[in-house]
Amino acid sequence: MITFPPHNTQKSPKVPNISTPTITPELIKYQQSTTTPPFEMPSTRILLKLNSNQSISAPYLLPQTINPRAQVLSCAKSKFRVKVTRIFLPGGEELLTPQAVQDVIDLSHERRTVGPTFLVSAGEPYVGALAPPSPARAENSACEVHVLAEDSYIDPQAIAQLEAAAKLPGMVRAVGLPDLHPGGKFPIGAAFVSERYIYPSLVGSDIGCGMTLFLTGLTRKRLEDQNGIKRVAESLRGLETAWRSPQERAAWLGDCAAGDEWDKLVGTIGGGNHFAEFQIVEHVEEGNGLCSGIVVLLIHSGSRRFGKHILETFTKDDKSISLAYGDPKTAEYLKLHTQACNWASKSRDLIALRIFECIEGSRWALPETIDLDTTSHLKTRLQGRRVLDILHNSVTPTLWPPHAEAQYQKPMFIHRKGAAPAPQGAPFLPLPGSRGTPTLLIKPLFSEINQNGFKNGLSLAHGAGRMLSRNEARGLSRKYNNDVKVLTEMKPMGMRNGGKGRVVTSGYVVCDEKELVWEEAVEAYKDVEVVAQDLRKRGAARVIGKCIPKVTYKVRNESLL
Repeated sequence: MITFPPHNTQKSPKVPNISTPTITPELIKYQQSTTTPPFEMPSTRILLKLNSNQSISAPYLLPQTINPRAQVLSCAKSKFRVKVTRIFLPGGEELLTPQAVQDVIDLSHERRTVGPTFLVSAGEPYVGALAPPSPARAENSACEVHVLAEDSYIDPQAIAQLEAAAKLPGMVRAVGLPDLHPGGKFPIGAAFVSERYIYPSLVGSDIGCGMTLFLTGLTRKRLEDQNGIKRVAESLRGLETAWRSPQERAAWLGDCAAGDEWDKLVGTIGGGNHFAEFQIVEHVEEGNGLCSGIVVLLIHSGSRRFGKHILETFTKDDKSISLAYGDPKTAEYLKLHTQACNWASKSRDLIALRIFECIEGSRWALPETIDLDTTSHLKTRLQGRRVLDILHNSVTPTLWPPHAEAQYQKPMFIHRKGAAPAPQGAPFLPLPGSRGTPTLLIKPLFSEINQNGFKNGLSLAHGAGRMLSRNEARGLSRKYNNDVKVLTEMKPMGMRNGGKGRVVTSGYVVCDEKELVWEEAVEAYKDVEVVAQDLRKRGAARVIGKCIPKVTYKVRNESLL
C-alpha cells in the first residue's frame, strides 16, 4: 500500500480533528445500546500494551483515520509517556504500514470480536514467544512502500516498479523520492532497504554514478554576459578523447584500474543525463564551505561501461537475482562494486582536471609524462578544490532502523538507484534541475516528522527527475521548429512554458548530439523547486542555497572512443 496522498489534480480531503473521548461506564453502555453516535465518525475499541512491560495497558477508542498506524503511535506516546515507533500483535507479528493496522481492525469488525490488542515498542524487538503470522495477514507483512511526493508528478509505471521491488525476498522498505520515474525494470529515484540480500539491479548499470562539486578559479564577472559565457564554453575542448596513455591512466586509477578496455573511458563524461556545469552560487547559508558569488563546477558522471559490465556479469539470466550475504558470489559483487565506485570518483576528479586545464591554462600545466608521483600531487591539488563527492547508485551496509536505539538496530543494506545518500552528518547535497534551471543546495533533516531518516530511507532526491521519457522528449523538437539554439543558447522560455519561468538565466549548453539536446530539455524534467518542496513537507530536507548554471558541457563530436 502506497503511503502518500494524491497529487497534481486536487488536494487531499481534510480529515476532521477528532478528540479522543474518555472511556467511562456511561460511554460503554451507550456504545452497547446504539450504533455510531450522531455526527461522529465510527471508532474502534482497542487495547494498548507496552511491549517491554505487558502488564501496563490502556484502552482507547481509535477514531476512523487515513493513517491508523500513526494514530495508534500518537495515542500510545500520550498514554505511556514513551516515544514509541513500532507496533506488534500478540505473537510478535510487526505491523509496518497503515494498511496492516487497518486490516487487523477490519478483521475484528468482521468477526464482531473484542477490539484488537496492539503492543507498542520504543524500538526494542518483540518481547515474548513468537508465533507465525496468520495466513490472512501474511501478505500484508511485506515491506512498506513509501513515496515522498505531494506536488511532484509520479508516473504510475514508476509506482508499479517500486511495488514490484518491495516484493523481493528480504526487502523491508522501499522509498520513492519526489524525482521518482520509471527505469528499465526497477524505478530511478528510489532507495531500498533489505535484510540479508543484495540486488545488483537495484544499484543498476552505472555503479558509482554520482556528483562531485569543485571550487574554480573563474570569477563571476567572466560569466556575467553572453560573450564571456560563450568564450568559456568554446574553451572546453578535448574532453571526449581517451586521456593520455594506458600506463598513465592506470597510474591515475591505482588499485581501481579495471583494464584498458574500461580504463580508456576514465575522465570522460558520458551520455544520458551526465554533465559538467559551471554555476554561480547565488546565495548560501554560512558555514557550508561556500559563499555567494563564487563560481563552482558540478560534475555528474559514473563508471561508464565498467559498471554496466559488472551488472551484466551478475544478472545476465535474471534481473531480479538476489545475492545472499555470506555467499562467495556476494563477496565478489561487493568487491567489484567498491572498485567501480572508486573508479567513478577518480574519473570525476580527472574530468575536473581536464576542464581546469582548458580554462585555467598555465596554472594546471602538466608534464609530458604522468607518473605515480605526479598523479599523487595532482590529486592533492584537486582535493583542495573538492567540496563534496557523493554517490547516487550504490549499495551501503547500514544499521536499521535509524530511529531505534543502537541495541535494537540490525545490519541491513540500503540500495540507492538515482538517490542521494543522506546519513547523519551529511552537510548538504546538490539537487540539480535541468539545463537552464538552478541547482538547489539542500540540507538533510532528521526530525520526528521523518522519524530520524526512517521514512525517507536515509536518502534524498538526486535531481529533478524525468517528466517525459527520452522518446517523448524528442518530440519537443516539433514544438520549437527543430531549433536547437533554443536550448543550447538558453533563449528565454518562460512564455513558452506557461509563464512559469523554468529557465531562470541565460547560459550556454555544449551538446553536439541533436537528439540529446531534446532528451535533456527543461520540459523533459520535473520542476526542481517542487521536488525540494516535497522533501521539506516530509521533514526530510530544507533548501540552504541556490546555484545558477552558466555553462553546461554535455558532449562534442570529437570522440575517438
